[in-house]
Amino acid sequence: MKQLGIKFLNTVEMSSQEAAWYLLRQPMSLSSHEVSYIPTVWLQERYKLRKRKAVMDEENLDEKSTDIWTKSMIQRYEERPSELEDKCLADFVTCYTPVTKKGRPLGTEVNDDASGDDEPAPDNVPYESTSTIGSAYRKRSAP
Repeated sequence: MKQLGIKFLNTVEMSSQEAAWYLLRQPMSLSSHEVSYIPTVWLQERYKLRKRKAVMDEENLDEKSTDIWTKSMIQRYEERPSELEDKCLADFVTCYTPVTKKGRPLGTEVNDDASGDDEPAPDNVPYESTSTIGSAYRKRSAP
């Protein structure tokens, strides 16, 4: 299989830019939009994701706890704060991100900006929530 790959690379013509991308393991294209899937199938047909062990340890769940499933986007929408009651499901999913205890959106890494600007933009004002799903939601700068 390796020999077939080598023969293929030796016979394919590519530009110098494409060769540089290939050698440096750089992607040739990037997407500017994040895709969010909303599972609108029946409740009994929806997939569930189990919480990670680190999350369960952080929440101090005992071994007999039944709270082992992560919240889906529809469950978060159903338990949204009163400030977001006028938003439909599609707007809620595309425009708002739940914020963790550390102040970062769920599922994101730490972004170290060189600017050092720690103040949130006016559109990024968190909405306080009294539900059990998190403490706040952050409005995304671009859906």
